[in-house]
Amino acid sequence: GLGICFSAIMQGRCAAAAADAQGETGKGFTNYLAAIGIIETVAIFTMIFALIGVIIASVVNIFVKSSGLEFVISIAGVLLFAGLTAYDSQRIKENLQQFGGEVNDTTQKIALMGALSLYLDFINLFLYLLRFLGKARE
Repeated sequence: GLGICFSAIMQGRCAAAAADAQGETGKGFTNYLAAIGIIETVAIFTMIFALIGVIIASVVNIFVKSSGLEFVISIAGVLLFAGLTAYDSQRIKENLQQFGGEVNDTTQKIALMGALSLYLDFINLFLYLLRFLGKARE
């Protein structure tokens, strides 16, 4: 990239080197976007499996009644719903950006479903925080 351009300046061929550098940068940016998509996909699958794990552990704890397990579940729930809140916020933003600030029925539905999703995330986050703070006092 940059080294090629500087060496080409010395030789008087900067335009070709700049075009080559731009092509390499484009490839790198495309790979970066692909990596972000993969990371986001992995993150959402991880959160889904973590949610399933928290649900299963909660059901098991109904019968076992372990205070240690309940404490671990509350920590996992706080972390999980903090992550889901961030993910849902980003998803709403990306969905609404596709419409370029235009207000129509579709954007209103996206905003409504996003608000509901965030509301549920906040309620669950608050409940797990209450459990966590209640167990931390004991």
